[in-house]
Amino acid sequence: MKNRAGLFFLFFTACVSDAPEEFASIKAETWNSFTNEIAGYTLSYPNELEEDKSRDGKDALFRYNGYPI
Repeated sequence: MKNRAGLFFLFFTACVSDAPEEFASIKAETWNSFTNEIAGYTLSYPNELEEDKSRDGKDALFRYNGYPI
């Protein structure tokens, strides 16, 4: 049982990373728009974030320096 708990902890900690320290320094002066036509909504996000759409277009992630927000 200890081995399973140890393996779980190992895999859990391997998948966790800290967000970049600069995240608090985003200066949202320029904004982009994202429209999801399937779900029927539009939102604005700071230019510093990168848009990462799913293949089927149903979902999107926004990333800052590669980290999902």
